[in-house]
Amino acid sequence: YVCKKVNSRDSDAYYHWSDIKKCSDIFYSSNCENSTNVRDSSWITDSSDVRQSKNVDKSKNITLGLSIYESENITDSEELENCYECMYCEDSTDLRFCYRCILTKDAILCTKCIDCYSIICCCDIKHSSNRIFCNENCNAEIEYAICNKKVSESTFKRTKERLEKILLSLKLNSPNDINGYFYSLNDANIWQKIIEILPFDDVKEFCYSISLCSKIF
Repeated sequence: YVCKKVNSRDSDAYYHWSDIKKCSDIFYSSNCENSTNVRDSSWITDSSDVRQSKNVDKSKNITLGLSIYESENITDSEELENCYECMYCEDSTDLRFCYRCILTKDAILCTKCIDCYSIICCCDIKHSSNRIFCNENCNAEIEYAICNKKVSESTFKRTKERLEKILLSLKLNSPNDINGYFYSLNDANIWQKIIEILPFDDVKEFCYSISLCSKIF
């Protein structure tokens, strides 16, 4: 096998590469610039730790990604921007700890949501916005909902802000089952804080139905 080396400038530690500039640790990749530790990938710019991906810019730790921008810790996803710790997501922006979400924006800790906006800890909802701890049984006509119940705009925004402070400070592990990132949220102290923030009593059972985290009780 002949090692291919084409158009290299200011780069080092490479193997089977072509068209790279200001890079290091490039293996079996092409069209890379200002990037490090890239393997089996192409069109990578200002990124690091990229594997089996294409068209990645200003991102870190991307595996099996396609068209990923300004994101980190992304696996098997495509067309994402400003996302963090997501798996199997598509055509979305501003996601955090999301699993199998599509056409969604501004979501935290959500699983299998489609065409949604401004959601937290939701599962299996579609064409919805302004939802916290909701599932597919939430009435679509409700403008703001928490635990599938109607709330005022001010209550929703206040609850969302408080939950964001807790959830965005956590280091959750990548999901390894259908429950997504909830799998690694099984901490009694965290759930106590979350339950206290929610504006209803007796919500533990409902939250469990979404997360399946036994430490809620």
